[in-house]
Amino acid sequence: MAYRPSDPSDRSTGRPWRRARQLHPALSLALSSCLLTAGLPLATAWLAPATALAATPAAARDLSADAKAAAAETVFNAAATLDAFKREADDRLRGQRRQIEGLQTRLKTAEAQRQTDVSALRSELAQAQERFVAELAARDRTYAREIAVFRSTVEDIAATPEGAEALRQYNAGDEAGALAVLDSLADAREQARKARAALETAAERRRIATLALDARDKGKVDTLAVIKRYEEVTRLDPGWHWDWVELSRLYAEANRLQQAQAAAQRSADTAQDNRDLAVALDELGKLLAAQGDGVGARARFEESLDIFRHLAAVNPSLDVYQRDFAHMLRRLGDLLIRQGELAAARVHLQGSLAIRQRLAAANPGSADDQRDHSLILSKLGDLLLAEGDPAAARAHFEDSLAITRRLAAAHPGSANAQRDLSIGLERLGDRLLAQRDLAGARALFEEDLAISQRLAAADPGSASAQRDLSVSLNKIGDLLLAQRDFSGARARFQDSLAIRQRLAAADPASATAQRDVRINQNRLGDLLFGQGDLAGAHTHFQASLAIAQRLAAADPSSAQAQAQREVWLTMWRLRQLPDSGITWAQIAQAIEAQQARGTLLPGDQRYLDDARQRAQREQAPSAKPP
Repeated sequence: MAYRPSDPSDRSTGRPWRRARQLHPALSLALSSCLLTAGLPLATAWLAPATALAATPAAARDLSADAKAAAAETVFNAAATLDAFKREADDRLRGQRRQIEGLQTRLKTAEAQRQTDVSALRSELAQAQERFVAELAARDRTYAREIAVFRSTVEDIAATPEGAEALRQYNAGDEAGALAVLDSLADAREQARKARAALETAAERRRIATLALDARDKGKVDTLAVIKRYEEVTRLDPGWHWDWVELSRLYAEANRLQQAQAAAQRSADTAQDNRDLAVALDELGKLLAAQGDGVGARARFEESLDIFRHLAAVNPSLDVYQRDFAHMLRRLGDLLIRQGELAAARVHLQGSLAIRQRLAAANPGSADDQRDHSLILSKLGDLLLAEGDPAAARAHFEDSLAITRRLAAAHPGSANAQRDLSIGLERLGDRLLAQRDLAGARALFEEDLAISQRLAAADPGSASAQRDLSVSLNKIGDLLLAQRDFSGARARFQDSLAIRQRLAAADPASATAQRDVRINQNRLGDLLFGQGDLAGAHTHFQASLAIAQRLAAADPSSAQAQAQREVWLTMWRLRQLPDSGITWAQIAQAIEAQQARGTLLPGDQRYLDDARQRAQREQAPSAKPP
């Protein structure tokens, strides 16, 4: 979906001019340092006849009248011209020089008095100076060649307003000031040449990096290799929005969330239009959500959604804006599910579904539109589960999986298509497992695990691929647990936990990675509790509770309903163990606090009722342990 820049135009630069033997050394160095295109005059000057060299007027270079006058004055005052005059002086040359001096005096007076004939006098003076130089060149072949090179250099400088002004400053007697100006101009032009070269290199590197992204999707190149390419592109050309978007996504894929957030912010800073800004806000929201900042994530998503809604409204016939709008409706709807605002989530997801169905029907051959349709069906399945309707959720997961299977079959070399299939297999497998269809669930989970193992092996630098593998291992573990293969389930859970702990250690700022570790601590705790290993279960549950409390404290607002829920669920587990230090009253209070925020899931009301009853029995004098 990213736009790609066109290549910068190629502009050749000249070879630096080398100092002539008898010219004023400071001026010649300063002039040559400013030279951009003096190479050709220098190369041809030594081959041309003296008369031709002498007759190289400034007019041939299409200079302004003021620039011509400044160039003529500088050539006339050159040290080489003074030396040649001393050698060739006669009455004719002395007469020309007196005429020039007279014109200079008249010009100064006219300028001081702001007379109207200043321009005419300046032009007359320049013509007289050029005739004087031409006369000298006609008499002295060595001077002719030398002054031709000098004239070419001076005219190159006079070709810009800044250069012409520096020459006038030099001619007025402020040689040091003029040289400083010319040095600054040379530095600026050198930086411009370097910047132009960097942009040209960046354009070439960008094309290669784009190919690398494609190769990564095919499983031929790993994520870290593509990151290096985009880091180089953004170093060379830090002003292109879509480069930062790609780099942010790659950093997130590698679980380098702080770097991802910095890159996403750069994408916002370099946005060229409202759509670019909305994309950047979406990226920032994703990263804030991954770091546990639900409030910040929601604010960014809502800003992005407002922009996309407006663009879709004013461009109803352009599919790209409709897709953007549907994408952000789904994104915000997903966040609202996690925050427990199911009614609002349904409004957003249904709106997204309507757009996706229309686009998929209008573009049956578009893999992107078909994929987007499958994603929204799956997300609606998640919503239905949260609303307590598993049968309807299963139907949505089945429809979504049917689409992802078709796409994966049509694009067997696409890592993205295979990953989508893997997720679809897990969603439906969970439903089959919940319905005790163990054989059906096993077939789906084993297919899922094979895909995840293949993708993780192909891209070891992708934290996302490693996390996907940990999820697949957990699914197999859940299945084995349902089949009462406790040792097999424990092995899968431990393998998954090892991956998740490694990912969490690599990026401590990732709330998602910390939450993943907590989930596996609970899985292992549940398994050990079922086997009677209460000490082992206590260790895992306590580790899980510490993570849940840390995540909830990081964002105590109502936006983090899931984090609050995880706290009391883990407390519930610990309360089953002796000497846990957890009371049912504490659990009831935690659930009531979530209810007061309006984020308690409908299906969790039974937990609140049960916790209250247990708390009452616990407080009774004759209460026995539950």
